[in-house]
Amino acid sequence: MERETVLYISDQQTCSKRISDTLDAAGFDVVTTNRFTQAVALLYILHSVAAVIMQAREQASLDVRSVRAMCPDVPIVLLGQSQSYGLPSGADAYISAAQALTTLAAAVRHIASSKPAARCSGRC
Repeated sequence: MERETVLYISDQQTCSKRISDTLDAAGFDVVTTNRFTQAVALLYILHSVAAVIMQAREQASLDVRSVRAMCPDVPIVLLGQSQSYGLPSGADAYISAAQALTTLAAAVRHIASSKPAARCSGRC
């Protein structure tokens, strides 16, 4: 079975390894970066990702819009401490940091499988 690739944009190095390891153990290939500009470049290089996972933060809505403009069908999952900013338009799901390790892989698999054509191809 071919492993699907997930792009994880993290701004917290401590949590990044645990989340990457969790997704890897669930059968995903994980590409991680801590810079949004590098994430945009990776989307062009990868051509196909099952999902984009990013940290929820104040400017998350701008990041989500940027990813959505490049890859309109790719699921976007936000991770954060609390959903105090609300789910930005264009994001598919929010997972709190407290739930992240136990539910992240299942949520990503569910969202990616519910959008069978959800790949960043042609535009990236």
